Amino acid sequence: MKARYAAHATTAVFATLSCQIPSLELSGKACPCVDGFTCDEARNVCVEGDLIFEDDFKGGLSKWSIVRGDWSTNPNGALQRDPAVDAVMLATGFEAARYYRVETRFRRRTGGDEDGAMEIVVRFGSSGMYHCNYEPGTGKLFFQREDSTGTISETIPAPVAGLPPDPDAWFTMNVELRPSESGERVGCWIDELPASARIDSGDPRGLRYGAGTFGLKTWHKPAEFAFIKVYAAR
Repeated sequence: MKARYAAHATTAVFATLSCQIPSLELSGKACPCVDGFTCDEARNVCVEGDLIFEDDFKGGLSKWSIVRGDWSTNPNGALQRDPAVDAVMLATGFEAARYYRVETRFRRRTGGDEDGAMEIVVRFGSSGMYHCNYEPGTGKLFFQREDSTGTISETIPAPVAGLPPDPDAWFTMNVELRPSESGERVGCWIDELPASARIDSGDPRGLRYGAGTFGLKTWHKPAEFAFIKVYAAR
């Protein structure tokens, strides 16, 4: 399994009131929300950005293109059952998307490898893709660039591992691509882990894949995904 860290086969926003308030102070506040934030009705909190895509999979997988894996739905959401593949499922109609934040909630299922990962795919296109991976069994969180041949050309690990008390629990993952004064930056984090385990990095080689759709992915581990939400980065 260690070889996959090198290669593997697989084709602040500011709100203006009487003054400017950093977005970190507004995100997570109770609804209703100011402009530039969306109310997450399930949690009654404001989240940054305009919601551009949402799916709880109760209507099936009609919004998705299955690349690999045994994907279906169950009462909890989307289910990937194959324990031995690098499974990918992509949203359709977002090939030109550039800056956005993807949020999903998942848990691993029995079977597969102990270091199996649940992943969010971003900027999937003809040149390649990026994905953020979390391994509940090992606590490893990392962001990778993968080219169209399936070769991993770069891995950005979290500063520290985030081994959870219960690796079979539900986890909420976020991946964000955003512009910054120093160039493009990527963020990747698990809500249930400490802030010290968060990835917040400028890609040292540049985010060379400029646009592409998003999706869900697993590595050698069955998993359930309760929902996916995508917000326009601001």
